[in-house]
Amino acid sequence: MADLLIICSLTPGALEARKQGLLCVARPSAGREPLADGLRLRFEPSIETLSSIVQAVDAERHCCRFLRFTITVEPDEGAVIVDLHGPTGHPRVRRSVARGESINLAVFALAAFFEIAGCFAFWIWVRRGATPFVVVLGVASLVGFALALTRVDSTFAGTAYAAYGGI
Repeated sequence: MADLLIICSLTPGALEARKQGLLCVARPSAGREPLADGLRLRFEPSIETLSSIVQAVDAERHCCRFLRFTITVEPDEGAVIVDLHGPTGHPRVRRSVARGESINLAVFALAAFFEIAGCFAFWIWVRRGATPFVVVLGVASLVGFALALTRVDSTFAGTAYAAYGGI
């Protein structure tokens, strides 16, 4: 497993579709527990949940060949447990899965606020004759925008930059 490259071969559109599909599977999980090299998800038992999990794992094993999945179905209609393992010594796989989309979305919202505020400051200075101090605030806001984007996982940042570029 150590010889496999940690890369994603999906296009930005396919990656986004895959993420949305995985979120639909992970969102209803009954619990999350970090593992040394991954993440454990617990689900309420149902045939629909199990089927969704199997489909998601099958899709991921073809794309993210460096991940290892273990699906456990507890006896007597017990929980369905999915263990997701990344390469040993690579905690970022666990962190990026465990944090989920919420942190990235929050940072994107903050970045959008800073970007809009910075652009608006320049607009109000040029179009409405505001004081140069407004430009200073605008520059500070645009710096905040750039710094906020550095806090987003690189996969998500690449998608954002692709959207900006119209790719």
